[in-house]
Amino acid sequence: MTYTRMDRWETAERAYEEAVQIAQVLGDLPTRVTLEVNRAGLWIARGEYARAREACDLAMSLSDSLPDEHALGEAHKCYGIIARQTGDYVEAEAAFNRASDSADARQDVLLAGEVAREMAEMFRLQGRNRDTLQALNRAHRLFSQVHARPDVADIDRQTAALESDFLEIVQRWGDSIESKDRYTQGHCERVADLACAIAAEAGLDEAALFWFRIGALLHDVGKLTIPAEVLNKPGRLTADEWALVKQHPVAGVQMLADIDFPWDVRPIVESHHERWDGGGYPHGTKGEVIPFTARVLCLADVYDALTSERSYKRGVPHVQAMDVMRSEVGGQFDPVLFAHFENVMERMHPAGSEPVDRVEIPPPSWALERVGTVATTPAPADLDHLTGVLLRRAFLEQGNIMLERRRSNEAPPSLLVIDVDHFKLVNDTYGHLQGDDLLRMVVAVFRKTLRTGDVIGRYGGDEFVILLPRTATENAREVAERLRVAVETEKTPLRDNPGASIGVTLSIGVATAAPGDHLEALFAAADRALYDAKRAGRNAVGVTGGEHDARPQLTLNRFIGREVESQRLVRMLDASIEGNPQIVAIAGEAGVGKSTLLRQLLPEVRLRSGHLVMGRAVEADVKPPYGPWAEVLSAVRSRVDAEERVWRELPRLLPSLGRVSEDAPSDGSASKYVLYDEIVDFIRIAARACPLVIVLDDMQWADSASWDTLEHLLTQLEGDRVMIALTLRAEDVNADVTARRRRLSRDERFQEIPVQRLTRAEVEQWLAAASQGQELGEKLLPALYRHTEGNPFLVLQVLRSLIEDGEILFADGKWTWHETSGLRLPVAVSDLMARRLERLAPRTRQILT
Repeated sequence: MTYTRMDRWETAERAYEEAVQIAQVLGDLPTRVTLEVNRAGLWIARGEYARAREACDLAMSLSDSLPDEHALGEAHKCYGIIARQTGDYVEAEAAFNRASDSADARQDVLLAGEVAREMAEMFRLQGRNRDTLQALNRAHRLFSQVHARPDVADIDRQTAALESDFLEIVQRWGDSIESKDRYTQGHCERVADLACAIAAEAGLDEAALFWFRIGALLHDVGKLTIPAEVLNKPGRLTADEWALVKQHPVAGVQMLADIDFPWDVRPIVESHHERWDGGGYPHGTKGEVIPFTARVLCLADVYDALTSERSYKRGVPHVQAMDVMRSEVGGQFDPVLFAHFENVMERMHPAGSEPVDRVEIPPPSWALERVGTVATTPAPADLDHLTGVLLRRAFLEQGNIMLERRRSNEAPPSLLVIDVDHFKLVNDTYGHLQGDDLLRMVVAVFRKTLRTGDVIGRYGGDEFVILLPRTATENAREVAERLRVAVETEKTPLRDNPGASIGVTLSIGVATAAPGDHLEALFAAADRALYDAKRAGRNAVGVTGGEHDARPQLTLNRFIGREVESQRLVRMLDASIEGNPQIVAIAGEAGVGKSTLLRQLLPEVRLRSGHLVMGRAVEADVKPPYGPWAEVLSAVRSRVDAEERVWRELPRLLPSLGRVSEDAPSDGSASKYVLYDEIVDFIRIAARACPLVIVLDDMQWADSASWDTLEHLLTQLEGDRVMIALTLRAEDVNADVTARRRRLSRDERFQEIPVQRLTRAEVEQWLAAASQGQELGEKLLPALYRHTEGNPFLVLQVLRSLIEDGEILFADGKWTWHETSGLRLPVAVSDLMARRLERLAPRTRQILT
C-alpha cells in the first residue's frame, strides 16, 4: 500500500504477487482476501477499473467461508469507488451503503470514516454540495475518534486530505453564490482572507482558524435563495426586495442546519450583519451578545463591500474606506476588534502606499441601505487583500485585453511567472503570519522596481505574475534579473525577534508574446521557463526560447534521502545563529554526495538571512597557499566594510583591499600570525552583518597553511554567528589529514557526519522521481545498483550515458529501458574506478585485475 501511495505501480504489483504466493503456501485465507482487496486498490489508483473489479470478485468469492466481515466491507467500498469512477452513481451509492452497514456491524470506525470520505467524493462529482459537506463531516468525526489509536497509521494524512476537501467544496459553493451576483466574484475568498488575518491578530489559534475560514467562505450561502435579478439590480430595491435580501443570513443557517460541522460555523452565517449598537439584522442583537466570529467577519465583509464595485455603486480606495469605517466604531463595529483590524490594515497598506487624490462620485441615497456605509469613488474590485495586487481572474482579464489591443507595429508584451523559492519552509519554520509579511515585502519590491504601466497579479499562494507591456525578451530578462536581485537583498524582521530578519529568493520564468497569443499560451511558455529556472537550482531567471520541445524529460538531478543528516545540519545552523559557533566534517567516498548535502542547506541559510560561501582545495602537485580561504574571503568581501581599518597582511589574499601595509612585519613567522588574526577579524566583521556558513570543500587536498588557518580560527571564535563545514574524501585522507581531524575533534563544538551510499530503495525512489512516477522497468534497477553500488555520482553518470545512447526512451506514454549489451560505463565512472584500483596494495590490485 505504501508503494501504491508513492505511485510506484510496478513495485507494488510485484510486492502483492509475492505476498499472495506466501499466503497461499501458508494456507492463510484471511490474509489472501485482504491482499486481493488491497490489490483492487492498486488497480483503482491506476485507473484500471476492470482489473480492480476482478480482484474484488476474487476477494468476495474467497471470503464466503470466512466469519470476518472486514474484508467484505472493504470490497464493497472498492466496488463503490469503481462504480463512481465509471459514472454509475446509483450502483456506487448502493455499494457504499453496503460497506457502511458492514462497518457499523463490526464497529469498524476507520472503515466507516473511509466510506464516508468516498461518498463525499461521489456527492461532489454530482454537484450535491450539502450532501458532500454532510459526508465530509461524518468522515471527520469518525477519523477524530481513531486519531489517538497507535494501531492506526496514516490518519493524519487522511484528516489533512479531508480538511482540504472541506475547503474545496465550500469554495465551490462560494463560486455558485457568486455566479448569481456578477459583482461579488471573489468576494467570499477575499473576505475569508481578511477575516482570518483579523481573527489571528485577535488571538484565534491556528486549528480554530481553519474552521473559521470555512464559515467565512460560507457566510453568504443564503444568497442562493435570492433571485439573481434582485442581487444584480442596479437601482433602488423595493421594500419587499430589501426584506428578501435581509433574510439571507437566516436562509443560510437553514441550509446548513443538518450539517454537523466539527466547529460551529453557523453564528458567522447568521450574525455577520448584526451591528454593535443593535441596529443590524436579522435579530437586532447588540454588543458582546453578537458572536465573536460574526463581529470579526462583519469588519472584513464591510471593508470588501466598500472597496469593491457592485451593481448599485462603485468602489472606494482604501484610505477613504478606512475613514468611513472609523466613523462607525461603536456603532456598527466592536471597538476592541476594530483596533485589531487597524493593525492588520496598517501592515497590508503602509502609510503612503496608496494615492488618495481620486475623483469622488456622490453615492445614491439607497446605497447606504445596501452597504450600511457611504460609497464614493471607483477602485479595482479584484484585489488580493494580503498584497494589494490583482487576483488571478482579474489579471487574466486585463492581460487578455492588453494582448487583444496590441498594435502590430509595437513591441510585444512579455510575461514573468514568479515563484517564491522554498516558501513552504518559511511557513513551516516561522508560521503563516511571518509568511504573509514576506509576501508583502516581495510585492513592495515589485512596486518599487517596476514601471507604472506594468501589471502585477497574485496567481496562487506564493506564485506571482507580471505583465510587461511593450517589452522585448531581452529587456524582460533584465527586468526579471533586477527583481531577483532586489528581493534577494531585501529582508523582513522576525515577528518574535525584531532584531533578527529573514529573506527569500525568486525563481522567474520569462516569455514574450507571439502574434495572436492569448495569455494562457503565454503563461504556459513562461511556466516552462520557470521550470528551467528551478532545475538550475532556483534563485534564477529562465527565458523561453521560441518553440519549446514538449517531450518529457528525465529530471536526474534529484536529492534523495539524507533526512537525518540534513536535520542535523539545520540544528547546527540554528545553534550558530544563536551565537554558538559550529564546525562539522562531512566524510565519505568520492561521488557519495558530500558537497550536495551541504548545498541543500542553502535555502535554510537564505531563509535565516545568512550567507553561505565556499572555498575548495584542489588536487595538485603544487598547491596555492591558503587556496580555499582566498575563495571564502573573496566571497564575503561584499559583507565587510573593509575601509574602516588598514589591513597589514590580508591584501596578500585579497588584492582588492589594496597594497600590503608598509609596516607589515618582515619576519615570515610573525607575518603569518598577523594574517591569521586578520582573517579572524574579517570573518567576524562579516558574521556581524549576517550569519555565515563557510564550506571548505575537499580539505583532504588542502595545504598546511589552510589547515593552520582553520585551527586558529576555531580557537578564536566565541559568540560569533559562524558555522564551518569541511568535506573529506575518505579514500584520500592521509596520515597528516587524520592528525588534523583529530586535533579539531578536541573542540567540543566539532561534529562529524559520515555520508554513506544510497540504499537500493533510495535508488529506486530516485528513478521513480526522475520519471514522474513511471518506473523504468524491472531490469534496470538491479543492473544499475550492481554497477554503481548506490554511489550517487555513478548513478547519475550511468543514467546520462543510457539516455545519450538511446537505451532509455519515452514511448507509448512511459519510460522504458531497452537493454542491449548491458550497461556501458561512462569515462568519468571508469576513471573513478581506476583511481580506486590505484590506491590498493599491489598484491590486491593484481588479484582484482
